[in-house]
Amino acid sequence: MARTRHDRTDPEGADTTDRRMRSSLRHQVLTSIDIPAPPDRVWHHLTAFDAYPAWNPFITDASGVLRVGDRLQVRLHPPGGRPQSFRPRVTVVEPGAVLAWQGRIGGPWLFAGDHRFALTPIAEGTRLDHGETFTGLLVPLLRRSLDGPTRDGFEAMNRALADRAGADAS
Repeated sequence: MARTRHDRTDPEGADTTDRRMRSSLRHQVLTSIDIPAPPDRVWHHLTAFDAYPAWNPFITDASGVLRVGDRLQVRLHPPGGRPQSFRPRVTVVEPGAVLAWQGRIGGPWLFAGDHRFALTPIAEGTRLDHGETFTGLLVPLLRRSLDGPTRDGFEAMNRALADRAGADAS
């Protein structure tokens, strides 16, 4: 069969319009930092929510039980942005290794964020991979904010966590 200009199917048979739409409704913000402290020390500070107001410039308040399925109460203050509160559901708790939650605005079809902190032991201490995968209809409208203030907030939190956990390790 000859392909025409109007044929939206790529050679492997996937609908390219559908693939483009799905990719435009998904966006990742990924950050990483090496922290001069062991993973258990970093985990301690990452999960001590009551101390967040003293050191965390991005997640300025958090509370709740770190148990899969439970909801947290989280208040974010993106650099240059308005503070916002939400109640994400805990999706992964692997002490000393991974903490993840999912927050939503409306349903998952409108806007959802899968937030993840992963701690990996390295020779110098711990590598923190901190990121979020955003999905939903609002992603194209929020992409600039996600790549600006949201990424800046992740990086500010990473540096503050490194300073706090690194000071303990000295």
